[in-house]
Amino acid sequence: MYEKQHEIICEDAKICCYDSGSGVPVVLLHGNGEDSSYWRKQVPVLVKAGFRVLAMDSRGHGRSEAGTRGLSFDLFADDLRSVFRALGITSAHVVGFSDGGNLAICFALKYPQLVDKLVLN
Repeated sequence: MYEKQHEIICEDAKICCYDSGSGVPVVLLHGNGEDSSYWRKQVPVLVKAGFRVLAMDSRGHGRSEAGTRGLSFDLFADDLRSVFRALGITSAHVVGFSDGGNLAICFALKYPQLVDKLVLN
């Protein structure tokens, strides 16, 4: 489904992020108990529309490790910031579904300069 898989070390955990397309980045954040495969139907449509699509497995979900620091939206937001840095992303449209929406809000409040548009579902 995705062209590339990145494994990014975020302090005590390896976070998996998937990457397809080129253009303005769109970051897709899944809900609790899910992973990046939640977005499988949206990815081809967004890539075809000319976006670079990134979907991260949140800490403790999918192929991302849980680490030792517990799970919190604040920590997830820091993980997402580390993903942006590792991939050279200076800003993106951020889309969050369910708990991914909570993460998107936390990320936008903590790092507003990194968010072009915020879509919450």
